[in-house]
Amino acid sequence: MVRRSAGQLLLGLLAAGPLAGGGAAVAAEVSGADLQRSARLAYFGGFDRNADGRVDVEEYLDYLRAGFDHLDRNGNGRIDDDELPAGARRSVSRERRGHEQAVRRAFHRLDTDGNGWLDIRELTSPPR
Repeated sequence: MVRRSAGQLLLGLLAAGPLAGGGAAVAAEVSGADLQRSARLAYFGGFDRNADGRVDVEEYLDYLRAGFDHLDRNGNGRIDDDELPAGARRSVSRERRGHEQAVRRAFHRLDTDGNGWLDIRELTSPPR
């Protein structure tokens, strides 16, 4: 018997099931590697606004600035205590200016080959 995760089974059922026009609900095998690659591509695509296959510092900053702005519900340029999600670290840079400086530093740490942009491997690697 081959063991599959719940996610693999769900994706297989959706791919082969009646809603997909596949007739019988036979679980198509979806490997963990396929799921991981799909997730990495989707994550990368969120940053790569011009779809050129690389993320420059401005695309990186724009994506993370949107996250900051989403948290800054009152628009004062600061993430106040009541705007932080439950369980968030209190050491997060909470001023817009400090946030952008921290994001630029993070970008340069991720840019391991120093070419000024991130490829999918660099962007999805664990922080160093």
